[in-house]
Amino acid sequence: MTNDFRIALTTISTLDEAKVLSNAIIEQKLATCVNTLNIANSCYSWEGEINNSPEMLLSIKTTKHLIPAIIKFLDANHPYQTYFFSVLCPESINQTYFDWLLTNIKK
Repeated sequence: MTNDFRIALTTISTLDEAKVLSNAIIEQKLATCVNTLNIANSCYSWEGEINNSPEMLLSIKTTKHLIPAIIKFLDANHPYQTYFFSVLCPESINQTYFDWLLTNIKK
């Protein structure tokens, strides 16, 4: 069953925005844990211009069946017009962590 574990990733510009999204994701039981990692700088092309901006990476620990709900949540709540979202499928996870994850998310 641990093969249902997923890590969803998205980026956000400020720690305050990261806290708002993270708290809402946890409150809605879409994930058990959301880590905020400071990337320091993102370089990207937007509307024909090269931009450099500070960003944070959110690592959202969840299960396969909640990915569509997380996408729907981010569509409604993410402050970016075009936001990054990707899902990682780890090869393995320790069973005790996965059991804890299952007790804290929507069934």
